[in-house]
Amino acid sequence: MKTQYALIGILITSVAHSADFGIYANSVSAHNIATAQHEIANRVFVPMGKTSVVKPATTHTKPAVTNDDQDPDAYGEMLYYGEFGDDTGVLPLVTGRSGGENSDESFRIGWQHFSDNVKFESNPHLKSTSDLAFIAYGNEFNATRMEFFGGYSGAHARNESMDMDTEGAFIGASFGKKIGKLELAAMADFGLAVNDVKSVIYSDDFNNFYAGIMANAAYEFDYDDDISFRPALRTGYTWIDSASYISSGGENITNQDFGFFELSPMLDVLGNVGDGLSIGAHVGYIMNFRTGGKVDLNYAAVPKLDINNHFEYGIVLSQNFEGFSLNMNIGRHDGARNGWNGGAEFRYVF
Repeated sequence: MKTQYALIGILITSVAHSADFGIYANSVSAHNIATAQHEIANRVFVPMGKTSVVKPATTHTKPAVTNDDQDPDAYGEMLYYGEFGDDTGVLPLVTGRSGGENSDESFRIGWQHFSDNVKFESNPHLKSTSDLAFIAYGNEFNATRMEFFGGYSGAHARNESMDMDTEGAFIGASFGKKIGKLELAAMADFGLAVNDVKSVIYSDDFNNFYAGIMANAAYEFDYDDDISFRPALRTGYTWIDSASYISSGGENITNQDFGFFELSPMLDVLGNVGDGLSIGAHVGYIMNFRTGGKVDLNYAAVPKLDINNHFEYGIVLSQNFEGFSLNMNIGRHDGARNGWNGGAEFRYVF
């Protein structure tokens, strides 16, 4: 009999532990979305002009005008004005023969993978792995950049009490303007996260819609022709539509919508190695301030799920070729999120 009571006690403890954290599935998804929004902004807010690739100049010729019937070739061939970038002083970046406008129409595609241990306040930790696939099409002209982007965002979060898979997509647009050494940029996007959560006592499916805006201000200090420092400050807000539902275990779980306000100072160091190769180093401190997010279990309030700030840092290698560039990066998070990440991006200039 004592053995039976002991087994029943172990089962009750396991079920209670599962239910305690399982009710936070929507909150976990919301925190993952806020983190994904920051990483999307990392892909969007790249330095203007720094990703331009070397493009071969195409020689356009025209016979010289003659006053008689002599062979035009006797006078050679004259170059069109602006053909080799003589009016801008930056030969590799000139895309046409307009003599004044520098325009880069480009397509970008990239992928990032993240593996983090997430430390929630007063709650069990989570092991989180996530992937971000990013695609963008835009144009950079006259110190202005406009871009449309979208992609896939997926995650797998688990601990001893819960296992959750997330599949999602996002779409958005960005605008940037460079004024001397100052670069100002903004983006807006919206997306959907589809979640499938399992615990010891129940399984649930729910969705989260979200929309966000971000702004970034950066200033570039040139140390010499090959090294520059780029401090930046990013701010933004993401609204997340929470899901309320009755679990298959019969529990009524009500979740309030989330709002996340981000404020993050950053620093990039960019260096030109030569032969189209450049290297960069990045460090940032990511602060997300939560609003909303109240959780009710069977109409009784439970403590909210919170997380502290974290650092991010890493390095990126970029190789420019004729007409395209390839970037590869590796980085790390430390703090409330700690773990490694890495990825690559391909950019083609039309």
